[in-house]
Amino acid sequence: MFLEAEKRKFLVFGVIFAVFAIIIIYLLFFTAGLKFSKEFESGKTKVFIENESVHLIRNIKIFANEELLQEVLELKPGEKSEIILPASPFVKLSAQAPFHSTITTDISISNISNVDFKYSTSYPKPVLAGFGFELALELCNNGDGVRVNVNETHDKEFFEEGFQADSISVAGKECKTIKYNLTPLKKGETLLSFNIKSENFNESFEQTIQVD
Repeated sequence: MFLEAEKRKFLVFGVIFAVFAIIIIYLLFFTAGLKFSKEFESGKTKVFIENESVHLIRNIKIFANEELLQEVLELKPGEKSEIILPASPFVKLSAQAPFHSTITTDISISNISNVDFKYSTSYPKPVLAGFGFELALELCNNGDGVRVNVNETHDKEFFEEGFQADSISVAGKECKTIKYNLTPLKKGETLLSFNIKSENFNESFEQTIQVD
């Protein structure tokens, strides 16, 4: 009787251990682990394959429209590798690795715009505390036409006005100007920050303002 109870106990523990082992193996080796990601750099969109798991992934194969595009020997946790896209208006990407689920995504090359902005600011000098002035931000687009959101921020203790947000369309080879009316509250040096962002573009720059 005692031996049978012990056997049942070991059997129960064995089943529990097996279940946990299967769950751990599945989480480590049969989950996706891989993901496609995009980054915006110098007005261009780059596509990456990224390891979002906690373990090393080896022998990654990337396919474009079901044809082998490139291979990545290994990716450490958090590591990524850029994918060189083919010259095609539409690409169906997929990535495979041993013991991992296949991932897929659709990339429309026509939606990846070539955006090349140049920025400049102009304002009357000197800037005096307690007196309003107008600053003009000029955006010149040397790439493809695009609609951008322009968000201006500054030190709230330095200026009477709040932040300003604008949304404008800028065609290729076109320049547009956004105006800001600001009233400094005290003397000193401060910064105006501008973030220019679209669906596949994100850049920021700052303008130093000396208030006398």
